[in-house]
Amino acid sequence: MSGHPVDLLGDAYAAAVAAADPAAAVRAALPEPPRGELLVVGAGKATLAMARAVEAAYGERGVAVRGAIIVPHGTRARASDGPVLGGGAGIEVLEGAHPVPDAAAAAATERLLALVDGAGADDHVLVLVSGGGSALLGAPAGLALADLREVVDGLLRSGADVAAMNVVRRRRDRAAPGARRRGRRRRPRPGAR
Repeated sequence: MSGHPVDLLGDAYAAAVAAADPAAAVRAALPEPPRGELLVVGAGKATLAMARAVEAAYGERGVAVRGAIIVPHGTRARASDGPVLGGGAGIEVLEGAHPVPDAAAAAATERLLALVDGAGADDHVLVLVSGGGSALLGAPAGLALADLREVVDGLLRSGADVAAMNVVRRRRDRAAPGARRRGRRRRPRPGAR
């Protein structure tokens, strides 16, 4: 390092990008493999990189991983920095609209919900969520998809921040943050008392 301001800025930028690498962050936080099946579900702009890291880390241990993630439309086409997931029973990569959910996002969300609902007692469900995840998850509760789209669009036009958006999503979307916990008993983590 020369101490020149341009070099310092370049080094700082490189360090920030490395620290924010979703794959590295996920790899460092992965739990031990489960007794049962490892099921991965997720949504967000960085979940493709996160899911790749999960498949690679557990694949090195001989653990089969299956599941599905939702990313914004066009993500698969732009994924030139590594293999797209899904060979065999791996992690499916589904696409949907962001920030206003479309029919593809709704169908993808239903796929994720079905996978989670089908998990067995010994299975481990690993949920990957990154920026845009709550917008990509669209499973209307008590209203049509067109109505949910209208509500989300109205909130966006009003300038509502993501916290306000998520308050509404929790009430009108079965897959929104916190919505799945209502009415379900949480399974204890292995080793937890």
